[in-house]
Amino acid sequence: MRKIAKIVLIILLVLTMFPFSSCAIFISDADIFNNTKYSTVEELHAAYQAGYEQFPGACRPCDIVTYFSKESEVFVICTYAHCANSGIYQEKLMAYIVKKDQEGFYLECTRGIANINQAIIYLNNDYEDILNDLYYAEYRTKTCNKSYGFVYKNKAAPIDLYFDGVKMDEIICINPFTREEFILCYATSNKTYSTLECLFVPMEKRHTLEVKQQED
Repeated sequence: MRKIAKIVLIILLVLTMFPFSSCAIFISDADIFNNTKYSTVEELHAAYQAGYEQFPGACRPCDIVTYFSKESEVFVICTYAHCANSGIYQEKLMAYIVKKDQEGFYLECTRGIANINQAIIYLNNDYEDILNDLYYAEYRTKTCNKSYGFVYKNKAAPIDLYFDGVKMDEIICINPFTREEFILCYATSNKTYSTLECLFVPMEKRHTLEVKQQED
């Protein structure tokens, strides 16, 4: 009986600490607002920023760099800071997923303590390094169970990138710190993990990122 209680205690401690792993603290969208509709992405983003004021230690979105649509989803790319009193990261961007319908733009509240609502975009091509960090958003809601990968690619690189075996789409983006163009690669995967699975599957093994040379 004591052994079982000890195991339960360890699991509870891990679950409590889980959201504080990585270099930043991520807050559930449900903690900020619940499916509120906005006329523009800019209005939603301003509300998203304001909502983080109550979480001074959280990784917070800053200025929008760009956003683009794919079907009913909008991917918002922005600069971000580690916490309220720190400067904006110069070598990283943040991506998060917005939903849209006829009434406007909104954040669909996610579920699961191990869920990841935002992804980090490293502004370099060290693909081995990012495997241990949050270059993907594991987005689980009542109507959605997907993962979204976001990866930097040099414009001159003759390569294709694959997220969980899915060839990544590409869009030209501007590095807000250097004003240089780069290719932002993005893809959607149906591979997600439950809270329990996240306790046993290391982050670097949950998803795959493959680099393949382009054919002539």
